[in-house]
Amino acid sequence: MFSGYKLLMDDGYGGDFNIVLDTVGFSNKITEYLATNLRPSLLYRFQVAAFNKNNVAGQLSDITTIMACDVPNLFGKPSKLSTTKSSITVNWNEPSDNGGCSILGYSVHIDDGN
Repeated sequence: MFSGYKLLMDDGYGGDFNIVLDTVGFSNKITEYLATNLRPSLLYRFQVAAFNKNNVAGQLSDITTIMACDVPNLFGKPSKLSTTKSSITVNWNEPSDNGGCSILGYSVHIDDGN
């Protein structure tokens, strides 16, 4: 019979894994964890193990790596660089705060008037 989970996490610097959540004998219904006090731009690694009533674990899950970061802050509206009869070139400035992760790209949307 299933008993609970142990969630392991490293320190963001590729160090050893430590147990950050242990629900064995407590609850097998908890399936999420909020990691706090993390440093932006560090890659944190996580693994999960499931335990039975005899406190015997199955295999560890594959490692997932997640970077601690928030959404970039808002930035100013785009500006017109040039226009022709059939095109408009716009530009914009990068946000002043990228939220702790590199910006990989932008999504530009156009209002067609409808």
